Amino acid sequence: MTCSEEWRVAYGLPGYEVSNLGRFRGPRGLLKPRKTARGSWVVSPRVDGRQVGRVLAKIVLQSFVRPFEDGEISLHGSLGRDDNRLCNLSIGTYAQNNGPDKVRDGTLAKGVKQGLCRLTQSQVEEIKLSKERRQALAERFGVCYTTVWNIQKGVTHAL
Repeated sequence: MTCSEEWRVAYGLPGYEVSNLGRFRGPRGLLKPRKTARGSWVVSPRVDGRQVGRVLAKIVLQSFVRPFEDGEISLHGSLGRDDNRLCNLSIGTYAQNNGPDKVRDGTLAKGVKQGLCRLTQSQVEEIKLSKERRQALAERFGVCYTTVWNIQKGVTHAL
């Protein structure tokens, strides 16, 4: 399914326009967004003679849906953070963004996906199925006895 591109005045940025397909343009044509270290796409229009950074998803939502209220942020849908089309965006809260959305998108830092994880998924599976003594497993994999116990009892999940 394709949808036609619609342009609107960019919210709070006179002289600029944003499209429902996540494109941004000014008096001199399209502005190319850049990706920040945190993964957000931003554009840098000139306002009162100064360049200002603005999150593209937020501009799209505020221009096509409504201005944000306190505590609201732009949420990306199942198509991911790189898709700033209106059909992939919604207005929500930090709690929504850090809970159900991360589970749905597979980006929740849990188990082997969190930065301090010492075990791979295959190692966790090996520990679950092993008949070896827990202390021996802990020493072999470089984790504590409690970690092995938690894995085998189903308290700690790898995913």
